[in-house]
Amino acid sequence: MPSQENRNPLAALLIGILGWLVPGSGHLLLRQWGRGLGVFCTVAAMAGIAMAVRGRLFLLATNDFFDLLGFAADCGMGIFFYIAQKWSNGGPDVAHAAGDYGTRFFAAAGVLNVLAAVDAYRIARGQEEEDEGKEDDADTPSSHRTEHSDADPASELQLSPAGVPGVPPELPAEVSRGESIAVKQEPPASDETKRSTES
Repeated sequence: MPSQENRNPLAALLIGILGWLVPGSGHLLLRQWGRGLGVFCTVAAMAGIAMAVRGRLFLLATNDFFDLLGFAADCGMGIFFYIAQKWSNGGPDVAHAAGDYGTRFFAAAGVLNVLAAVDAYRIARGQEEEDEGKEDDADTPSSHRTEHSDADPASELQLSPAGVPGVPPELPAEVSRGESIAVKQEPPASDETKRSTES
């Protein structure tokens, strides 16, 4: 976890730039030794293989769009771009498959180093820890999250059948056992009964 002084935007930007110039140095400044050494060794190995097989380095002295993209990818290697320019073994050999692979190794090393520099910048700003915290919250089941939260009074409200209009308060036990209940119906009142009640 980066210290509070490394959360300064300017300091984080400097760490990102140093991580680009010298692969892995951004992580080393943040005391992430394993990641920093891993980035440096990977970029150095890819650049070394590309130089050994005489891959092509793209230069800025061109107006072709794809050559400019290749130049941007190669510049991502930082100091290894300068080393490859100075110690290239007899220039590129793109006539053979090995030289073509070397060109791709240069570009891949540059892109990898840029991604590592951006990662060091994000760690220095503290953004990676925030993203991991959000992912942990998203992975936590809702039942676990609600255990420690304040109880919602509406969720604890339980209505009994007796409190709902039109629903009988309780049914006899025979209904729950599936037994039939004979409904008692009174016979219709005769005319004489109606007259006696009216009088």
